Amino acid sequence: MGSQGADPEGLADRISTLYVKSHGFGGGDFVPAGCYRDPEILNPAVVREELELEVGDDEPLINFTLTRAPKIFLAIICRNWPADQTRRFMQHFMQSEFVDEKLPVSLDFCHADPAFGLKGWKLGLKRNFCTAQWDHLAPVFSEKNFIFRLEQNQPLPFLKPDAGVQKAPQGASSVVHQVKVHPDHLEDPPLDVSLMKDPPSAGLILTI
Repeated sequence: MGSQGADPEGLADRISTLYVKSHGFGGGDFVPAGCYRDPEILNPAVVREELELEVGDDEPLINFTLTRAPKIFLAIICRNWPADQTRRFMQHFMQSEFVDEKLPVSLDFCHADPAFGLKGWKLGLKRNFCTAQWDHLAPVFSEKNFIFRLEQNQPLPFLKPDAGVQKAPQGASSVVHQVKVHPDHLEDPPLDVSLMKDPPSAGLILTI
């Protein structure tokens, strides 16, 4: 039971097989957004197993984990912390209303916010969580919502285009690349975009 140990069928191991390598711009791995809604991956039985709960135990926590904090839950599970510790952390997150929408968080936030106020949150675990969260924060783009403030550590859900090549530089200080967005991360087609880095050392401009 739980995520600790060498069980190859544990949730952490299953999630590890789902990581996707981002194409270009520093790479980085990300967990596709569809995983958090897939009942084959996350369901009440899986959460109970990882938290070492019996059927009927702490149903509010099961519901909270699946509906409001699946990314937080997986960020912890994939670090293979003991099940009892994970359960206490998730219970306190529920009480503190710390949900996925509050990600990403900084180390300073973890030091100050009551959600991380349990005694078990040592400095090393806080750093560990702050690192782990980024695997679950690749943005989801749409034609109605394609302007993002992308953080330095945030993975981009880009795949190599089926038959695309880098486009010629546009102007003196920008380069346009063609990439394919992972289907879980683009609401409303098309599935490929132009990505302009302007200037090369600065931010990214996404054109759908």
